[in-house]
Amino acid sequence: MPGVPFRSAEHGGDFIMLQKGGEILPDEFVHFTKPTEEQWNQYLDYALKEWGIDYLKEIVKEYEGKAEWEAYAKLAAEKIKAHEEKKK
Repeated sequence: MPGVPFRSAEHGGDFIMLQKGGEILPDEFVHFTKPTEEQWNQYLDYALKEWGIDYLKEIVKEYEGKAEWEAYAKLAAEKIKAHEEKKK
């Protein structure tokens, strides 16, 4: 079904989505992957700067306890801890 993301065993269980082409462009598959640790840390730095520490705390609450996102929650919690220690 075009425009609906779905998991693909062929792509390692990542999400992909069929993007329907038009008169000129052909159909294509869009591949969604989880961010690398470096990309996630860059996002957390940006989020901290733009939206503050409370936003990072919301991320931790949302991802904590979800097995596939636990590492991301841990990195966010570490970023919060480092930020709070820096403020002291």
